[in-house]
Amino acid sequence: MKAKALQFGKAMSAALFVLLLSVAGTKNALAQTQLATLQHGDTLTAYYGGNAFVSAYTAAEEGDIITLSSGTFTGCTIDKSITVRGAGAVPDTLAGTACTILSGNFNIGNTDYIDHTLHLEGIYFNGTVVFWQMADPTFTRCNFMRIFVNEYGRQILNPEFVNCVIKNLDSRAPLNCPVFVNCVVWAASNICGNNTTVYNCHWGGISNGYINVTAYNSIIYKVSGQALPNNTCQFYNCIGIMANETGNPFGTAYTEDCVYYNTEGGVDPYASVYTTYRFDTPFDFEETYDLLPEIAGGFPTSDGTEVGIHGGQMPYTARPSYQMLRTLNVPQQSDTQGKLNVEIEILNQ
Repeated sequence: MKAKALQFGKAMSAALFVLLLSVAGTKNALAQTQLATLQHGDTLTAYYGGNAFVSAYTAAEEGDIITLSSGTFTGCTIDKSITVRGAGAVPDTLAGTACTILSGNFNIGNTDYIDHTLHLEGIYFNGTVVFWQMADPTFTRCNFMRIFVNEYGRQILNPEFVNCVIKNLDSRAPLNCPVFVNCVVWAASNICGNNTTVYNCHWGGISNGYINVTAYNSIIYKVSGQALPNNTCQFYNCIGIMANETGNPFGTAYTEDCVYYNTEGGVDPYASVYTTYRFDTPFDFEETYDLLPEIAGGFPTSDGTEVGIHGGQMPYTARPSYQMLRTLNVPQQSDTQGKLNVEIEILNQ
C-alpha cells in the first residue's frame, strides 16, 4: 500500500475560526447553508451559496486547499492539483452532520505531477465523474454514483481509493496501477488491468476485466459468466461469490486460502457470508456489509485479517479525517450595533 494512504488528512487550521468570526462586523449578510473556504498559504477566503465551490475553485492555485461544509454545491471541472475536503459522503447521525454533495457531471484530472497531487475526501458525487489525465490522485471516503474513465483522456497513473463506495466504474481506458483500500466497488467494467491491487474490498458485478489483479482479504462477486479471472490474477484470503449460476468465481486465477459460495443446491451465496444482504439492491450507501460472526472472526483468512471492508489496516469509515464545520448560522440582518451574532460549531476528529 502506498504510504500516502496512511498520511493523508491534516487538521483544519485554527485560522478558520478567525476568518468566520470576522463576519461579525459586516452588514446585510445573508444566511447560507453552503460554505467553501479557500486556503492559499496563510490566507483564508470564504465563499457562500450553491456556487461557492465553483468560486473557490476558480480562485484556487496549485497546492491550495478547499474545505466545504455540508450541503449541495455545483460541481465543475477539476484539473488543478489541489485538495478538496468535504463534511462527509454520507449523513453522519452520530456527529449530526449532513453530507457534502458535488452535483452534476464534470471532469477530474490534474496537470502538475511533480509539486502537487490531487486529493479529494469526504464528498458524494451524485453525477458522472469523467477521469482524464491524472497522476497519483487520492480519493478518500468519497461516494461516486459513476466514474467514467475516458478512452481519450490519456493515462491515469497510480490512482488510490481509500474507504470509497463506487456504484459504477466504467473504464474505457486502463487505470494504471490503481490501488483500492477498504472500498465497495459495484458494476465495474474494463477496469481490472495494468496491475490492480485490492485490499479488504467488496468487489462486484465485474465484466470485461480481471487482468493482472492481486487481491487480499476481499470479497469478490460474480453475477454473470463473463470475465472470470484468468491466470494473470492472484487472490489471497478472499471469499468468492458466484450468483445466478454455479462454478468457481475465481476462474483460473491463482488462489491461496480462499473459499467460494455459489447457488448450487439452492444455496443463497449472500446468506452464507452476510448477516443481512439484499441482492436485489446490491449497492446501498446505508448498507453496512456486516459479515457472519464466524467469517468476521477470521474465517477463511490464514493471516488473521478479517475479510471485507471492516478489516485490514484501514477499516471502513465514512467520517473524514479532519475537523469539519458542523454548523454555521448567520442571521440575515445585523443587530442595532451593526453586528451579526454568528454561531459556529467545529466537529473535532
